[in-house]
Amino acid sequence: MNIEIQFPFELQALVAFIAALSFAFISIPVIINVSLAKGLFDEPNGRSSHMRVTPTLGGVALFISLLLSYLLVGGEFLTSRMQYIFAGVVIIFFIGIKDDILVIAPMKKLAAQIVAALIVILLADIRIGSMFGIFGVNALPYWFSVVVSVFVFVVMINAINLIDGIDGLAGEWAL
Repeated sequence: MNIEIQFPFELQALVAFIAALSFAFISIPVIINVSLAKGLFDEPNGRSSHMRVTPTLGGVALFISLLLSYLLVGGEFLTSRMQYIFAGVVIIFFIGIKDDILVIAPMKKLAAQIVAALIVILLADIRIGSMFGIFGVNALPYWFSVVVSVFVFVVMINAINLIDGIDGLAGEWAL
């Protein structure tokens, strides 16, 4: 006999938050120590806002925390679309890690961002399909919605990446 227990969404969200926070709290100091031991840190320069060397791999703990909490509590949200969203996120994650360790040419990063966006847009079918009357435009043709969606995804990825202007922000608190 198979019994399914349904938990309210709020409880699932709370458990996911506590799981992610706990894992990040435990793992960030470990990753920071490894980063420092292996020399994987950002040295302060004229553009930096930090005054001391800052490990650049703190985001690894945040990514793993997000992934584990989602897998732990995701349940009904583990849809077929999510595999494509995760694929896009993993591509962006690994490009970011590689860029933190070895500097990647901007065109290679842009290419990876476009591939990740296309995976989400084409395979998960998550795209901007309508302008909802803005500038008198409602439904967009499929090909144009794909182009607009790729542009928006890439702009958002880069806006989030550039908004703080600090390498190693996720690991700064642990020092």
